[in-house]
Amino acid sequence: MNEINHHTNWTSLREIANSGELSCIDGRHEHCIVSAPGGNMGEFILMLGAAESIGAMKFSAKQIEIILGEYANNFGQFYMHTDTHAISRLLISLTNQAKLSDWLSQFNESDNIEDFYAALLSPSKDLSEHILSYLIQPYFIGCGHLSLLVKYPKKYGIRKQLAQDSLRSFFHLMWNGNAKMHWELLKGEHNETEVVTLESKEDLNDNSVVPYSCNQAAGQRYVNHVAARRFFHKRDADFLNQIFLQIGIPKIELPLFIEKIERKATQQLNHTLEILAPDLPQKRLII
Repeated sequence: MNEINHHTNWTSLREIANSGELSCIDGRHEHCIVSAPGGNMGEFILMLGAAESIGAMKFSAKQIEIILGEYANNFGQFYMHTDTHAISRLLISLTNQAKLSDWLSQFNESDNIEDFYAALLSPSKDLSEHILSYLIQPYFIGCGHLSLLVKYPKKYGIRKQLAQDSLRSFFHLMWNGNAKMHWELLKGEHNETEVVTLESKEDLNDNSVVPYSCNQAAGQRYVNHVAARRFFHKRDADFLNQIFLQIGIPKIELPLFIEKIERKATQQLNHTLEILAPDLPQKRLII
């Protein structure tokens, strides 16, 4: 507990719920965060994947976009990140395409990565779907967890199409003016030194406080806020059931839904850490 206090500030779950934003466990953040693998997008795909595995159904791309829009509009900022490496790879891959040459001529692949990223926040409509076909491929997904999830869907217990349709829906909503979609650009190299899991002996509620992860003080770490995630999984499962009914999908028994989400959460995190942090020490802290 002393280590947590030294390295972080604290926030209530009510404050997080009001903002809506869960960042990724990626250690390159420059600000204080509460985090989950893949951020809000990782959790969204996790929960829809759990629903599909219980209900033996497949969400359509249209249904996913409706669900994502309702979710973000109800809960606030919806987070997904990329990084300078993925944006640079995308710029290089697109540079020699004739249909994009005029637009891309303003960017230098080494000097204007941030300008190119800014342009991707609102590309012209005639180019957006072509660009999107790249943004949903693992090589151009700047979040390690989401990239692996799309690359190895069977290991993560989800459909590849579900994951890619979720990413596609995010960009559609962002490009159509939904300000709740937050696509952050992380910079620099990975220098994480450990994996930290934050758990609680008791179930959390709105008034519970959890520690932020602030990497400036502690150095880079992968931090998984398991206790906070479980609180939001319960809230979100109930809300998603309401949305399912609105789009003609039967409700899922809530305890079963939550249990499946938690099982898949552990499965997915383990696969990600096996690849991204195989040799890092792991620490479990009780808050």
